[in-house]
Amino acid sequence: MISSRTPLVITAERVATMKDVMQDWRRNFVLFADWLHALPEFASLSVDDQILIAKSRFGPFYWWMCANWTNEANCDGVCYANGTYFPRAEALQCFPDVRGCSDRMVVTLSEPLRELQLDETEKSLMLAVIVFSDEPLELSVSGKEHVKSMGHRFVRMLHHHIRNREPSLSNAAIALRIAKIMILLTATTNLVYMASDNFQLHDVLHIVDFGSWPDDFLKNSFKDSI
Repeated sequence: MISSRTPLVITAERVATMKDVMQDWRRNFVLFADWLHALPEFASLSVDDQILIAKSRFGPFYWWMCANWTNEANCDGVCYANGTYFPRAEALQCFPDVRGCSDRMVVTLSEPLRELQLDETEKSLMLAVIVFSDEPLELSVSGKEHVKSMGHRFVRMLHHHIRNREPSLSNAAIALRIAKIMILLTATTNLVYMASDNFQLHDVLHIVDFGSWPDDFLKNSFKDSI
């Protein structure tokens, strides 16, 4: 078992220790797996395609969640789901964030999200867009077609939601809002690369260290919901 399903505590009451950082990453992977299991569009993929998508999408999913939690808790750093946060202030960090990932997340992701004031439906739809983003992967032919189709579908759902919520908005205004939201996906990808390039952070979070996890383990995680 990677982690038990502990309650998500989005309060940022104290500065995270090394143990807190590791526990949060593991808890979020379980959250990610549970969320994927709840998507019929994901379940229709082959297990091999599911594994490939999970490997590549967890990082962006994780940063997206942390950025939204940071705004919810109004903390100066990366908010975790266990009542702690990783501060931007170097003197308070449990390990050195030499690449400045925490500051970059606040500036490029949390602050723009705060300005956009996404509602819960928009946040959830964007999680689906992240999963089905048009990023090159070695998927099966049918898997590639499905991912592309679902990605477009969830963007259309986002458009319909905004239209229904604010009927007075023009199509141009809706398109502009969606474009501003979609740009934030680039920020999540950049954060994944920054974190993986920070050797100390990588050793703690294992952000891209799926290679050391046997495929059988990952397959069982998604088949059995961990």
